[in-house]
Amino acid sequence: MKAKADSQPSNPSELAWENGLAALIQFKAREKHCRVPRKHREGAYNLGTWVINQRNRRGALSAQRRQRLDAIGFDWTLSRLPRDSWENGFAALEQFKAREKHCRVPRKHREGAYNLGTWVVNQRNRRDTLSAQRRQRLDAIGFDWTLLPLAGDLWENGFAALKQFQSREGHCRVPTGREEGSFKLGGWVRRQRNKRKTMSTACRRQLDAIKFDWDPNEHAWENGFAALKQFKAREKHCRVPRGHQEGSFNLGTWVINQRNRRGALSVQRRQRLDAIGFLWRLT
Repeated sequence: MKAKADSQPSNPSELAWENGLAALIQFKAREKHCRVPRKHREGAYNLGTWVINQRNRRGALSAQRRQRLDAIGFDWTLSRLPRDSWENGFAALEQFKAREKHCRVPRKHREGAYNLGTWVVNQRNRRDTLSAQRRQRLDAIGFDWTLLPLAGDLWENGFAALKQFQSREGHCRVPTGREEGSFKLGGWVRRQRNKRKTMSTACRRQLDAIKFDWDPNEHAWENGFAALKQFKAREKHCRVPRGHQEGSFNLGTWVINQRNRRGALSVQRRQRLDAIGFLWRLT
């Protein structure tokens, strides 16, 4: 009988309890405490729920079980536990990553009601004191331990505002004085164009991915050229009247501007105009 008592429990409920205790001991060995987050899983085991059950059933637990839990420093009262802030933060970061495809969280960003920006800064500052498991979980989703060589949170805020503008307007041609909410998006866009050659590759790629207009003048010229080709296809010539509108585009004015700026136009643009029979001088 003695040998049977020392063997692995045969009672399913007893075995389940022992599995929970083993998971808690493993957690305690690594984290140095028994403050298990509510939703924490130790491997595949739902340890957070098991711990809550022990607190709720304290009066029904056998003296032996209570003693074994006391022996490893089990926390019986919720009031002594900190909120599951790390797990909440990690969940918010996963949500941010799923949407934004990266973990570069702006310093003041809130994910819903959660202050994710502050949580992210804290993880960087406490990297050396985080458990190996937490560092591994952060690494697994591509956490940025060092601040990126971006122009601070202003860049991320500007990019977020630009994406919001593009989602609504269908393009990235932001007017010079445009404000998106309280953010001066027009000025931010102008600065990105001016810094194109010096900004980080990461920034350029993000802007390219949403079809950023690096040269608004180029876009305007192409619109004019397209309108002129449409006029030529229909009228069989390029003698555009001064006040003519091609659809909603003021083609007459654009044509005059090409003539007036002929010397400043690139060779490529002059060649493209010549190729469709553009009239540089009215006869």
